Amino acid sequence: MHIYGEGLKEEISTIDGHEKPELYEIRKKYAKSNRDLFARESRPIDKIFSARGGSVYYNMSDSLNKKAAVIANNIKDGLSVRKWNENKWKPHFLDDPNGMIYMEIGNSNGTMVAYPTYKSISVVYDYLPVGVNLEYIVFHVSAAEKEKAGFKKEDKIYRVVDDAFDYWVKAIDNEISILEQHTFPNYFGHVPAILNSDFLSPEYPGLALSLFNDVIELADDFIQTGSIRNLAKLRMAYPKYWEYADDCPVCKGEKVSNGAKCEPCKGTGKKLMLNPGDAKLLLYPDGKDTPIVTPNVAGFVPFPKDYFDHATADLSDLENIISVTIWGVESRKNTTGLSADGEKTKTATEVIDDMQPKADRLYAISDMAEKRHKFIIDHAIQFSINNAYSGSSINYGRRYLIEGPDTIWNRYSQARKEGASISILDDLLMDYIETKYSGDPISMNIQLKLLTVEPFVHSTVAEIKSLNPSFQEYIKKLYFSEWLATVNDGALLTQSVDELKAALQKYVDDKKIIEPKPVPAAA
Repeated sequence: MHIYGEGLKEEISTIDGHEKPELYEIRKKYAKSNRDLFARESRPIDKIFSARGGSVYYNMSDSLNKKAAVIANNIKDGLSVRKWNENKWKPHFLDDPNGMIYMEIGNSNGTMVAYPTYKSISVVYDYLPVGVNLEYIVFHVSAAEKEKAGFKKEDKIYRVVDDAFDYWVKAIDNEISILEQHTFPNYFGHVPAILNSDFLSPEYPGLALSLFNDVIELADDFIQTGSIRNLAKLRMAYPKYWEYADDCPVCKGEKVSNGAKCEPCKGTGKKLMLNPGDAKLLLYPDGKDTPIVTPNVAGFVPFPKDYFDHATADLSDLENIISVTIWGVESRKNTTGLSADGEKTKTATEVIDDMQPKADRLYAISDMAEKRHKFIIDHAIQFSINNAYSGSSINYGRRYLIEGPDTIWNRYSQARKEGASISILDDLLMDYIETKYSGDPISMNIQLKLLTVEPFVHSTVAEIKSLNPSFQEYIKKLYFSEWLATVNDGALLTQSVDELKAALQKYVDDKKIIEPKPVPAAA
């Protein structure tokens, strides 16, 4: 419900003893789901599929590796295994942890292949989990499948998969009969299925949990608080209008008309329905002692904003608590510069420490994604290439680039000031380039090359002069920017790092700069 907003109205409960029925109905009608909240909380998982680094090894001969790569690039519906994982497995790891990836065998363009499918827990009658693998599965057979096979929709038909067979059974009262015409050997010799989540319940053996399992109660509170806040917002949007009453134009304030109670004013002698746009005529003051009532002849009574402001802050706090529970970090956190309460700027080490809990959680999810990628491609290769296949090696990489380029640049600058090692500075500068140019692979390729081509990349010309480098290295640093301005992007993209280094060396050599003789020390 929280992820997709389904069943929202049923989730809104009345506040016993504090809420009128009509206000409850309005609150329920205008309540907003948590779909946007959980979309935000799911966003870090995208980093798993865009992380830098990683590798895929099929551990076969070159010719068979090429065949495996072809299979992996179109495992199902034109998707690569990695993309299938991202588009199919990722959402169901969150919304259906006890569902599974199941490898079916079917015809694809005239060739029998093994391909992954998502099976919801709702189509499973029974299974026996062993960790995230399964000893057997019993599926419900859908009404469409039963009719296609010649059975009635109301027949109790089940599909059973174990390590030896994949077969249908029919249940009549307490009798179970195996349907021979729907019985096939299990090619794989084991149940070709893996649960969607590696997070297993410590309380209930065999139960897999969603990443969001620990925040369900907080999410319920978020909906309830948000619905009350929305009701307050709606009520505050219509402040009450007031105006000093004029005499009834029919009875002239006498309350009776033609000897009976004046109907237009209901016997009040005052005009009941007032239009804020009507003009109100006032007499001139009789003298300086006559009080001036304008502009206080009409106005609006606003609702107090105290609760609305409090509820807005409460929702923000709830979202931060949810984010900390899931990722170990707040959803909105000022990590650079002075904060609103005057906290000092965080050091690069402190920023890394702040982000480490999120990275730790992403490591666990990367492990899951790799395991399911390996599960899919290993079964596909086993079926199509080598039934004795020993398995692939899959690594998705762990350079998640969680922070934005400005934050990483500040970390890099801080690390330079703190005298961090060259290897740390290299990593930070690489992170900055990969983050800044994440949507522009050509520019990223160029900048990563230049990172290696430029001498003393972490130092200015003035800084390296004090280091007494070799004259050749010094003048290459001195003229690097000038040389770079003469090289077009095509050359930067197509030439190797060694070729670019040679071009820089030639540019400096052509200047025929003579190394100055050292000045002898004074006697």
